[in-house]
Amino acid sequence: MQIAACADPDEYYRGQGVKWFLSRRTATRNAGFFLEHLHPGMRVLDCGCGPASITVGLARTVAPGETVGIDLAPAQIEHGCALVRERGPGNLRFEVGDVTALPFADAEFDAVFASNVLQYLPDPLVGLREMRRVLRSGGVVGVLDADVSTLRLAPDNTFTREFPRLFFLFREHGASPYYAPRLPTLLRQAGFVRCQAVTYAECLATREETHALAEGLVEILSFRSFVTFTNERGLADQRKLDELTAGARAWGDDPDALWASLQFGATGWAA
Repeated sequence: MQIAACADPDEYYRGQGVKWFLSRRTATRNAGFFLEHLHPGMRVLDCGCGPASITVGLARTVAPGETVGIDLAPAQIEHGCALVRERGPGNLRFEVGDVTALPFADAEFDAVFASNVLQYLPDPLVGLREMRRVLRSGGVVGVLDADVSTLRLAPDNTFTREFPRLFFLFREHGASPYYAPRLPTLLRQAGFVRCQAVTYAECLATREETHALAEGLVEILSFRSFVTFTNERGLADQRKLDELTAGARAWGDDPDALWASLQFGATGWAA
């Protein structure tokens, strides 16, 4: 997973709450629509692999074929390498890489995947064209992304109204947080055929989930990049950010707390 142009990847990945939010994602839960097109022996690329919780599932599905995970953040690559050393699988490796300039030759992979990556680019089509370039003829691509505009928090209070407003503005800076419903169209523009779309809802509503997520939101509110962004634009001073931090913690412990959004996915094939 990569983040908005105004954010520091290593800062983003450092927090425990953010790590928890990313690590709960798995290939079965978040890439089922893509897994059904994979088979043993394929060579797979996972773009913006983050903590590798999805990448591991992809690797196990195509073993003994190789899976490669790339991410902009060196800390995530170090985490992935440590994971492989401790638990495997042995057909998985990682390297630092940018989805807009993939460090691979043309037609190196049978399948390429990206989860919640392209929404952080100014132009997602650039990343999709790079994914097409490294994909062999007949290969399959799978992309999954959230549309930030579908985010809903409950119950209604000052925090659940004001945090999304600031978060949306922060995410819009140098990124494309609303592009996901156009995925099939963009895949076709990038040179893919037989494009198919899927959607599913992501919902966190248990006490354990909202408490852990709240810690991630508190971390975002303290990011140097987030503080600078909101302060320089007159959106929030430190007093307001402190109020939102307290509000996030209270929300996380509220038995009625809920976080939900729509995820949009699509597959396509290289002609």
